[in-house]
Amino acid sequence: MIQTYAIVIRGNETSENYWERVEPSWLKQNIHPTRFDAITPDTLPCGPLVFHAAGCQMVGIMNKEFTPTELACWYSHYTLWKRISESNERILVLEHDALLLEEFVDNPTLDFYKLGAHMEAYVMSPELATYLCKRLEEGTIIVTLGPQGFLHDFTIPRRNTHHRPWVIEYGIKTIVRQLFDESLGITINHWNGTPYEMNEKLQNYQENHLKVFN
Repeated sequence: MIQTYAIVIRGNETSENYWERVEPSWLKQNIHPTRFDAITPDTLPCGPLVFHAAGCQMVGIMNKEFTPTELACWYSHYTLWKRISESNERILVLEHDALLLEEFVDNPTLDFYKLGAHMEAYVMSPELATYLCKRLEEGTIIVTLGPQGFLHDFTIPRRNTHHRPWVIEYGIKTIVRQLFDESLGITINHWNGTPYEMNEKLQNYQENHLKVFN
């Protein structure tokens, strides 16, 4: 069974509550995620990621500075990518609100694929993780999006040469849903809207982005 990590903000009522509600969906499929304590603004490291001075940029959607919480979110995902690279094993990464809807079977021929509409659940190979971490640490990738937006952007099929070595499935069947409860809200809002509004904005972004690069 593939090693699985769930990013949960320890002591955060919203994050803990969501994970308590979605964890059984994974356990039912005999997948036992290991909790990964999310990086927080209080535990934010000094490097090595390089964030664009202008902040978070996505044409037609956002143009703002990265908040400490968004930086912490980035480092949570980056830390797990390092773990994938160093362990030399494929890893399934879950957000705390990733609800599994049906049976999951890993496809080891792919370097990357997502299980939901967003990046609330994705699988990454050690080869791709090593490549991304190396480029991020060298500063040859300047961060202009949140980690989920970055992965969306990176995995959209287009004619960028750095995609060539990787076997990436972008349109895989959605078997994970981002649980949302209005009474709980969300822990971080990259988009200034509900998850449903985020999804609509992201779909519009992808369609426009594809038109530019294809």
